[in-house]
Amino acid sequence: MALTNCPDCGNQVSTSAAMCPHCGHPIARDGERITTQQTSQRIKALQALAVLLIALGLIGLYFDSVFGIPAAAVGIVLYLAARLAGWWRHG
Repeated sequence: MALTNCPDCGNQVSTSAAMCPHCGHPIARDGERITTQQTSQRIKALQALAVLLIALGLIGLYFDSVFGIPAAAVGIVLYLAARLAGWWRHG
């Protein structure tokens, strides 16, 4: 069993491992090609913001706030837009 360095985190990983136990990055075996889907940090940040807006909107609805419905609606639209952007980018 030989060791190699993970291309993502740099820790030593067994060449027989399918992925790095430290960061989860897939490890390619000899001659094997691995394709991973990478979602940009911008899209992930938009999704996180959308979930936060939805949560704040639901909290606002619970407390009969006037901003509950608009915040939830904007959050839902933003979340759908981020999901569409991720789908469009990765085909």
